[in-house]
Amino acid sequence: MEEKKLKEDLENYKIKYAISENNQYSKTLEQKLKNLEITLKDMENEKSIYERTCLKYEKAEKILKAEIKDLKNELYECKNKLYQVNKPTSPTIQTIMFNANLEYGLPQEKENEHNMDKVQERDEFKSDEIPKEPDITEKINSIEKQLILLKLEKSTKESELIRCPKYGKRSGEIKKKAFLEQKLAYINDKINILNKNLKLIKNKK
Repeated sequence: MEEKKLKEDLENYKIKYAISENNQYSKTLEQKLKNLEITLKDMENEKSIYERTCLKYEKAEKILKAEIKDLKNELYECKNKLYQVNKPTSPTIQTIMFNANLEYGLPQEKENEHNMDKVQERDEFKSDEIPKEPDITEKINSIEKQLILLKLEKSTKESELIRCPKYGKRSGEIKKKAFLEQKLAYINDKINILNKNLKLIKNKK
């Protein structure tokens, strides 16, 4: 609106300047005309800057949307891997776990949750009861499988972290870098726990 008014004023002054070219006010009108032209040019430059800024933010928004989509896919993939890892490997293990639950008086509906926790908790390996040889082998295989998956995931996350800008300024880059660092710390903790558990089982074997 303001730009339109300036253009109208500029045209009016041009007309007045043409009419009063030989008039004593011609110099004043000429100066006002120059001032209006400068102001109009400044406004056009400012408009161009705003347009470029908007375009830049639109591109940044698209990048952030893509990053959010990638993170959601990654979260789904991690949940799926976690489900596959925690899934009982054989009916024999399920039966043994179920009997243990009955012995400790745990509710039947908590059986699956308890099974997954028992595979990874260190307290399981401090029990006085020594499992049978096939059961120990199953557990060793299960933990080694988990370690392989975790190490693969760790390698992937480390590669992604290396690709992140070292001094990222965009909030999306900062959040992604922080997420990857937290994820790697979690994976390292999990690997350390599983290694300790594996060592305890092998010592009992």
